[in-house]
Amino acid sequence: LFLYSCGPSVEGETKAWEKTQQTVQKLKQQYPAYAALIDAKFELAQKAWEEAKNITDEDAKAEKMAEANNYIRRGAVGTLNNLKKEIKDLRNAKDKLLKKVAPAESFNSRINIAVQEANNAIEAAEKVLYATGKLSVQEAENNLNSANTKLNAAQKSIKSVTKAITDYISSQKKSKNNSPRNTQTHSQNTNTTNTSTQAKQIKCEYCGTMNDANATKCKSCGAPLK
Repeated sequence: LFLYSCGPSVEGETKAWEKTQQTVQKLKQQYPAYAALIDAKFELAQKAWEEAKNITDEDAKAEKMAEANNYIRRGAVGTLNNLKKEIKDLRNAKDKLLKKVAPAESFNSRINIAVQEANNAIEAAEKVLYATGKLSVQEAENNLNSANTKLNAAQKSIKSVTKAITDYISSQKKSKNNSPRNTQTHSQNTNTTNTSTQAKQIKCEYCGTMNDANATKCKSCGAPLK
């Protein structure tokens, strides 16, 4: 029963086929430059669907129906259908990264590179999505695959930088928690003048740099000061 529920069913694929036909019409209206690609894939889908009608075994019939639907919901047409969402997701990820405060100077260049890669990928994908004229099937597939590859690579770069920032902040906090607690007391007892100066300053939690009492960001790493 578990295996059956996880695999395709005749009833489920029949409902999916209705949606597939609606998706085909919608995509042809939205992206006329890709009409040749959509028609070619839908022709293959219709052929597989007709073959499925002659199959008596329910499991085999469902598998053939799924094959028909997959010509539209996967591959190049599936990429075309999802491309607008992929662009939006990457743009949101980029904006979130831009709002992060770099915990150290070394992160600034990594953030800038990831953001620029995202901008380039978005620009390229939008050109592909809103292409004009009539594209051949091969040209359409190549353009869509290229755009999808660039979007995925840019998304991975942003995730990599975001994770690196999170790991760095976590390691700095852990290092601070493991440091001896009597360091500041010892410094106060041995150097009154230095203690007086430090009392008027704020120590950065991330890099340890002393900042003026009215500072909101660390002058060394740019991290926010509490």
